[in-house]
Amino acid sequence: MQDKHQTTNSQKAPIPRPVLTFADADGDVRTFCPACGEFALGIDEVNKQTIVKCSHCGFQGNANHFTVQHRDAMHTPVEAYPLQSLNGTPQAHNGTAPEAQAQPKLQLLLTKPISSWLNEAKAQPPITPLFDVFWLSGELAFLFGSTNVGKTILTVQLLDAISKGAKVQGFDGPKEPMKVCLFDFELSVRQFLKRHSDENGNVHQFSDNFLRSEIDPNTPLPEGMNFQDFILEEIERTIIEHRIEVVAIDNLTALLSNITETKDALELMHRLRLLKLRQNISMLVVGHSMRQDSSQPITKCDTIGLIFCDSAFAIGESAKEKNLRYLKQIKTSSDEFKYDDENVAVLRLVKRNSFLGFELIGFDDESEHLCDFP
Repeated sequence: MQDKHQTTNSQKAPIPRPVLTFADADGDVRTFCPACGEFALGIDEVNKQTIVKCSHCGFQGNANHFTVQHRDAMHTPVEAYPLQSLNGTPQAHNGTAPEAQAQPKLQLLLTKPISSWLNEAKAQPPITPLFDVFWLSGELAFLFGSTNVGKTILTVQLLDAISKGAKVQGFDGPKEPMKVCLFDFELSVRQFLKRHSDENGNVHQFSDNFLRSEIDPNTPLPEGMNFQDFILEEIERTIIEHRIEVVAIDNLTALLSNITETKDALELMHRLRLLKLRQNISMLVVGHSMRQDSSQPITKCDTIGLIFCDSAFAIGESAKEKNLRYLKQIKTSSDEFKYDDENVAVLRLVKRNSFLGFELIGFDDESEHLCDFP
């Protein structure tokens, strides 16, 4: 565990907190949302924690992560404003407590004529492949497979290509470089280095568009906040702060206290989907397979959480050869089933120079790669 987190607090420069300048307007206290830019960010309280929440796009975050300032509607100079004063009934500038402020009414559903929706969709960038038909731009994709089958290796290979505007050999992909981030809850940085360097110490040349994020063990859990809420909040903060376009979370288990509870997994996937929609990003979530019988084809019953993802694909281990794997589509919302059980993509795990990854060697029927016995 030590080699994963070698940096101490004393060695780290403090990260400046974003400033939120609230104003009294229309009977409440609001400011501009850092996610959507609308003047719709207010103060709320959840589980005894003061949060900032946008009534327009749904963005929310722990208020302690921001520097909070205040000014009144007459645009007087900005002054320090106690955070607790912004919660519920803010102080007046003369020190007296005004009448309770009316909270903005939240609207969960957005309703428009279908023609308006379609016109908005036409104005958005076209849907393009990030990894062939397996994962398209704007999608929440789910990649699953058994332990040690190569899920993380494939994920890094995909992000490496996307960050450079390149294609994984044999598959369609993006035409322009994109800013990506791997939220790595699997490997230590030394394990990551070993996979992507050679015996002479040469390291694979990753793009500056490729960011990696891991949990800092020195950061305490905020009082009254559970771990899942905290990590999801931090993921969203990172996306906003670094202007990330493509995200991979490796893996789902790190965010779940009980990976076997279907209800918990569904709720988490729903929250990740909302995060993806709020930030207008593409997301890949990596998870484990519950498949027990390697003599049977991979199906949607071999994992959980598919309801809230746009697409899903699995990586399976071939019975033919130790380093052979195959990819199979399990779910698609925007494209065809190109890689089904009669046409899986067969890959070989290889290390070329300083990079560990997969090479496409052909296509096959899945049954050719299944074991003869469970």
